[in-house]
Amino acid sequence: QGQANPPTSPQAGDAALPHCEGQFRSLFQHSPLPILIYRQDNFKFIAVNEAAVQKYGYSREQFAQMSLPDLYPARIKKILLGLQPETAVPLLHAGYWAQVTAEGEQLDVEIKLFDLIFNDLPAKVTLVHDITDKKKLENSLRQNEELLRQIMENTQEVFWIRDLQTDQILHVNNVYEKVWQRPISELYANPTSFVQSIHPDDRQHLFEARSQQKNKIFSQKFRLVRPDASIRWIKATGFPIKNDVGETVRVAVTARDITNRIQRQNSLLAVEEIAFVLRDVENHADITPAILHKLQEIFATPHVMLTMVDEAAAEEQIELGYGLFASLTGFHRPISDGIVGQVIRTGFPYFTNSAGEATFELPIDASFSLSGTAVVPLIVHQKTIGVLTLCTDNALTENQYDMLITIVEMMASAIRRAMLHKQTQAHAKQLSHILETIPIGLLLLDEENTVIEANSAGKQILALLADSKVGSRIHHLGGRPFDELLAKLRYTQQQFELAVDEPAPLIYEISANPIAVLDTEKGCVLQLRDVTRERAVQQKVTQQERLAAVGHLAAGISHDFNNI
Repeated sequence: QGQANPPTSPQAGDAALPHCEGQFRSLFQHSPLPILIYRQDNFKFIAVNEAAVQKYGYSREQFAQMSLPDLYPARIKKILLGLQPETAVPLLHAGYWAQVTAEGEQLDVEIKLFDLIFNDLPAKVTLVHDITDKKKLENSLRQNEELLRQIMENTQEVFWIRDLQTDQILHVNNVYEKVWQRPISELYANPTSFVQSIHPDDRQHLFEARSQQKNKIFSQKFRLVRPDASIRWIKATGFPIKNDVGETVRVAVTARDITNRIQRQNSLLAVEEIAFVLRDVENHADITPAILHKLQEIFATPHVMLTMVDEAAAEEQIELGYGLFASLTGFHRPISDGIVGQVIRTGFPYFTNSAGEATFELPIDASFSLSGTAVVPLIVHQKTIGVLTLCTDNALTENQYDMLITIVEMMASAIRRAMLHKQTQAHAKQLSHILETIPIGLLLLDEENTVIEANSAGKQILALLADSKVGSRIHHLGGRPFDELLAKLRYTQQQFELAVDEPAPLIYEISANPIAVLDTEKGCVLQLRDVTRERAVQQKVTQQERLAAVGHLAAGISHDFNNI
């Protein structure tokens, strides 16, 4: 505390400071922080330094007419002016306050107070530290921290920060509990506890990758084994956090559950593998074991079965079974009321992950306890032609359901194609038998008059009339240029007869039917029929008719002579 004659204004106060307090005067005038001196009995300003003039925007003359409440916002100023000085002084304590400048700009300030006696009158020295920018920065940091917290707590990714020096977890968001299904408190207490959940086959690889990539961004995939024994695929990405000298002091890690993506990829691969298997299989008998073996591999289960529907007999027949259903291959019965029969009747798939819920009503080992069961219909043209049954020891996921339905649809189409192929082969065999046994020669020609195919009669006639064979081009037929004959056939679009004398007198009736593809002629079918006997018979008939006519004529003449 110091004592001096009471000044009457800030200017006078400056001059009245004792010479012995020169050091205080110099500190007062040149301080970079605003300093204000006011009386405690009426809050009138006694002196202010240049920093205060610059900070608040009032001149020294204006300060001489002002009191301390004038620097506070209106609501605080009103309260202070309504109080007696002895009541208000304790309220104006050191600490953090809001003040206003001459322009009305609000300042956040930290105030420190010192008592001072001027001519036996108590005064206060106020040291003002403008913390407006500091508070804005703090508010900005708090907002950013809150934004970051909201992002971390609402993201689908696990996020944590680990201190490399202490090996402690500094922060981890709540998503960790959702993905790892372990409490966050466990990770804080033991930063390496998350490793216990990593699949044993992936741990060594993960640790090696982390140690090699300590000072740079790293990304690794690994399997996570949850407490309920379910397995999830995780992709973790680490980012090094460095200090001012470039040393890595912390690591931030984000971990994302990519199980669904991995399952979709596996599903696509499985479907591609099934498509590859079906590509080279044409017979129904080969399709079933090929697909069932592939399903055993994809779903890691031996228990698969294909049941076909005999519509005529109204029966369900187990075409092939493996695992639990191996002994049922060939078993048949009327369409039952069990799961398979229900799926056949409704055409809707059946899925369950509840052990013992599915009832097959089949002579199988009841001691098996299976979690996942899928019974999917094979539908062709809105008709159920069969049912695929698959059972697993583990629960089936939604992606596995979708994949199985896709595979069964492919299987149904493949079986349908195989059936059609078999029918087509049977029809082709019948047609081939018919073509081979008819006495008419049939030649299939391309646009260059090359013989592509011929039946037995056609091959014989081709060798006789053209001295040619299948795969060769016809240049002449019965000694006549073939191009001319074909042109005549195409022009007249009628049959004509071709007579040959060698090796024996023969007559052939020839016709041609063009083959068109998209209105473009691509060849023709040439028909050659041996009509030699037919013409000979016709000739004899004609001769007999003529003889009969002559006979009738002679009889008539004889009758006429008898009447003369």
